[in-house]
Amino acid sequence: MTADLVTTRLQVRYHRQDDDDLCGAAAVQMVVAFLQDGRILVQDDLEKEIAENNATRVGAGHAPEDEWDADPVGLQKTLNAHLDLRHGFEVTSDVDRGVAENAVVRAIEDPQVPPLVLTDEGGHWKVIKGCQMRDGEPVAWFALDPWPAPTVARYPPHTLQDRCGLGVQFGTAEEHIPIEAWRRSFDAVETPGQWQGRFVAVTVDGAPRTRGARVEPFLRPAAKRAPRATRLGAVAWSHLEEYGLFDLSDWREALQDTTPGEPEFASDYCTVQMIRSSNGSVTVPVVVRMDAASHEYLGARRAAPGGSLAELSARKREKFLHAIQNRPENRHLEPAAVILQPQLHWEMCCESSSPWDPFFVFRTPERTLYVRHSDGAVFEDLTPRWRAHPRPIATARRLYRLEDELEA
Repeated sequence: MTADLVTTRLQVRYHRQDDDDLCGAAAVQMVVAFLQDGRILVQDDLEKEIAENNATRVGAGHAPEDEWDADPVGLQKTLNAHLDLRHGFEVTSDVDRGVAENAVVRAIEDPQVPPLVLTDEGGHWKVIKGCQMRDGEPVAWFALDPWPAPTVARYPPHTLQDRCGLGVQFGTAEEHIPIEAWRRSFDAVETPGQWQGRFVAVTVDGAPRTRGARVEPFLRPAAKRAPRATRLGAVAWSHLEEYGLFDLSDWREALQDTTPGEPEFASDYCTVQMIRSSNGSVTVPVVVRMDAASHEYLGARRAAPGGSLAELSARKREKFLHAIQNRPENRHLEPAAVILQPQLHWEMCCESSSPWDPFFVFRTPERTLYVRHSDGAVFEDLTPRWRAHPRPIATARRLYRLEDELEA
């Protein structure tokens, strides 16, 4: 498969969203910074601009319950207000997924301007920074996902040297998504209104730029020998080879001296951490996700240089279990009465919009607790995501955060 792959990636720097409802603002922030040589706009200011430009705003005749936080027109107009492009951003909206995908490819390959896409049935914005093509058809995307939002405190103002992309609460520098897995999340919008039933992207189709892209034809490398690994670890490693990720310098650097860890199962998928041990420290610069039953490749994520996407799951599992057992409300229980479900759990919800951030599930005689993998935030229930509504309903109240107590 790799011999005929052509990879195009734009050098768009990742920035994480500053709040749960700022994915659109973060996407605009990334695109403007790329097109204006590092100019960093403030997400809170962008949120207000987008709201004023939204086609669904109350002032445009819509009811408050129909108003989006960031609708396609809001992003389009905000981008064009900050950018002086010969051909401005346009909303591509069609009942045919292929029309939107072709617009995304054109934007990357010809104008070399990163498009924004509306995923999760209208619930989340992502930036597409690159594509892999074979015989004129896309086989994979390189995406920037603004999730997760911070749970402790916001960043200082974003800069070109901030910690975005270093993993966990700092987000992920880049995500590689095969087209089959992509099509499971790039769904038609469910929200009632003008985009319902349509696949939506905000793209540019016009004069090409002369900088910013890197076209990376596949060059067959010397044979690589996979490290010792479990069967699923070896499968995960082979998926990375299949898509030529070892032949992209930043992915190759991230994977250098790593070994596939034990698979971690969550709902209907599993993840394999690529683990690097050095001088007594352990980091996870890359994580691969696969279907739990078929082992089909669902994608991979990479941290920025020096970052780590997660703490080793086995270590975190033991740490969280001990913390739950020692909570004041559980001290009257025998340790064995606090049961940790062996499999992680994930569903689309307001508490986690990404399968890369699932939950440990603890059960006691009195309650069930969901502990978010990335930051130890604890919830008694999960709130269904607003798949059929543009605004999130009130999220489940966070009881406490285990990471705070473990650091105390």
